[in-house]
Amino acid sequence: MSLRVFSASVAVVAALVAAAPARAEPCDAMLAGLDRRGEEIMKREATGAALCAGLGQLLGVMQSVRIVAGHCIKDEDKRTKGIGVMNGIIEGIEAAIKGQCT
Repeated sequence: MSLRVFSASVAVVAALVAAAPARAEPCDAMLAGLDRRGEEIMKREATGAALCAGLGQLLGVMQSVRIVAGHCIKDEDKRTKGIGVMNGIIEGIEAAIKGQCT
């Protein structure tokens, strides 16, 4: 298992959030920064403790994206859908942590 496992899911969320109208430029900047950080984490090839650390970092990034998107996406349907997708990704990362990091 590597951190790249989640890259497709995170890319879907990034596209969903980018397509949704945000409130203001600060939201765009925050989401772009979080996206860059997530990409940096996922590019790593890691095993063992480094994998666990990366998964923990990725979990934090996704939780941050969920919070920012919850405040920035105006359209209620898109916000609800986006947060639902992010919740699924977060649950997947948590399951990977439980399975890999004992």
